[in-house]
Amino acid sequence: MKPKALVIAEKQLAAETMAKVLHCMEEKDGYFEGEDYIVTWADGHLTGYMYPEEYRPAYKKWKLEDLPLDFSPEKSLKILPGKEKHFEKLKKLIEGPETDRIINAGDAGREGYLIQNRIYQMAGNRKPVKVLWASSMTDGALAEAFSSLHDEEEFRQILLEAEARSEMDYILGMNYSRLLSLKCSNDLTLPYGRCMTTLLNLIVLREKEIEAFVPGKTYALEAEMENGVKALMADPEGTGLTFETLSEAESIAGEFPDKEKTATVYEVKKKTIREKAPLLYSLPDLQSAIGRKYKYTPEKTLQIAQTLYEKRRILSYPRTDSSYLTTDMMLTVQKNLACCRFGKFKTALSGCMEGEGFVRAYYFNDAKVSDHHALIPADNRNMERIYQTLSREERNVFDEIVYRFLGIFAKERVCRSAEVTFTANGYLFRSSKSAETEPGYRLLSNPEPKQEELPPAYEKAGIGDKMKIRQLHILERHRNPPPRYHVGSITDLMRKYRIGTPATMAATIEKLTSGEHPFLALKDGKYYTTPFGRMYITVVPEPLKDPDLTRDMEYKLQQIREGSLGKEEMIQELYEELRENLNISDFKKMSFARAAKGKRPAKAGYRKKRRSYAE
Repeated sequence: MKPKALVIAEKQLAAETMAKVLHCMEEKDGYFEGEDYIVTWADGHLTGYMYPEEYRPAYKKWKLEDLPLDFSPEKSLKILPGKEKHFEKLKKLIEGPETDRIINAGDAGREGYLIQNRIYQMAGNRKPVKVLWASSMTDGALAEAFSSLHDEEEFRQILLEAEARSEMDYILGMNYSRLLSLKCSNDLTLPYGRCMTTLLNLIVLREKEIEAFVPGKTYALEAEMENGVKALMADPEGTGLTFETLSEAESIAGEFPDKEKTATVYEVKKKTIREKAPLLYSLPDLQSAIGRKYKYTPEKTLQIAQTLYEKRRILSYPRTDSSYLTTDMMLTVQKNLACCRFGKFKTALSGCMEGEGFVRAYYFNDAKVSDHHALIPADNRNMERIYQTLSREERNVFDEIVYRFLGIFAKERVCRSAEVTFTANGYLFRSSKSAETEPGYRLLSNPEPKQEELPPAYEKAGIGDKMKIRQLHILERHRNPPPRYHVGSITDLMRKYRIGTPATMAATIEKLTSGEHPFLALKDGKYYTTPFGRMYITVVPEPLKDPDLTRDMEYKLQQIREGSLGKEEMIQELYEELRENLNISDFKKMSFARAAKGKRPAKAGYRKKRRSYAE
């Protein structure tokens, strides 16, 4: 019997693609087999954690005195319900006499690596494991990746980080869900999640800012010169002055004589600005851009990107947090570019390309690429044909990525700007103007730009020049409330507070907007809290929803990845904080059932049978 390598992909579609590359043409029950390889798939998450009552029956009854629940997450792993049959097929293949080694071909990232490792752990694997790390699902990229497999040891710290994140969220979820339910709710179970609770709190805080906002007006003074220049009254730093009342603005305007109002040029700053195209897309950047432009949710954008990667095979690995490429790719990106030389992409690039074979080094930085490089079109020679089969939504997302990618080969945008400061009657006035003299990379989005030049009044302005003020205007401005978070800004907020990773952000938002009792509602692309979500945040103590909570936790996870903090040390610190938070005294108890139905809360004393614990 000839020994073979068992390749375990993340999903069936990926397994089918890999099977073709590895010439595994014999399809069997749950796998493909060839002369040297057996290819199967993990079907996503197969393992999870037991509920506490599964680990210890005494925990079935929820009691405060049992908290904190303290037992090893590693010993509480289980095969998820409905996945047992598939797991047994995998276990049989892993144990099979033909299998002499395993190739981890799951999603190349922190979460994907953990999913695979847990399968090997539950199956009791003792066979050597190699790791496939592919940047795209094209035949060429996969063939290259299979020819240069990695050792497990290279990913030891990534695995420790993934385990720590998973165990931390399990420990916090099972303890704080019980604590909040017992201390704060008369009826329903209150689920707790480190990421979702922090994000919900930030959205509630913004809603409170909006509710507390007091409409009003501010005023500014603008001098209109005879030559058409308009300048705002400014402070010595050049910032426009704002007046809180109309009478204040009128009082200062009244200081200027009715006749012979003259301004003298006090300072002139002229410069030429050369601007590179924006950095490439990371997944959160893409989700933000697509959300603003097309109102797609982060979850929808991720699903489309995943389809372009797995099924269409025209996109690099999508779950990336980097906006850069690795330096070795400077030698290969011309291949990716060649695949995009068709239709509107070819036309757009032809007018602004710096030169044949040119690539700007600015976009290549090894230090700023962790798991995966930025999103770029794959090296797929069939791209033009595949592009014709894309849905409208797939084209919208892919177009955005391609145009951003083309920018790294394009000319810089050149602008000419002038900032002129005037003095008049003892006050400063400032005016600025810019003109796009060379559109450069902007030709990608605007193939027919207008030819621009600085107006002569700005280009020729010199210190000491006199200009007559034709009129002094009082400008009225309305104060606007803080903007509500929407599908285009939510991932920016999550990145700021390090809530989740590119692989988990969309799922966190999905948890808040779905389920039997959603915390958020999505209306016209904007996020609103539900009565249940608002009441929930009201009873959660500050340490459990602090906006800095996720930032602090992610910093510790980063330390584990770097090797400066041990996983066990982090878990120990976590339990110390847990014990402190169990003694918080300012818990509020409420009835949640009516709020969960979108109604006003019932009076104290209303009871409903507690629902089962949900992790």
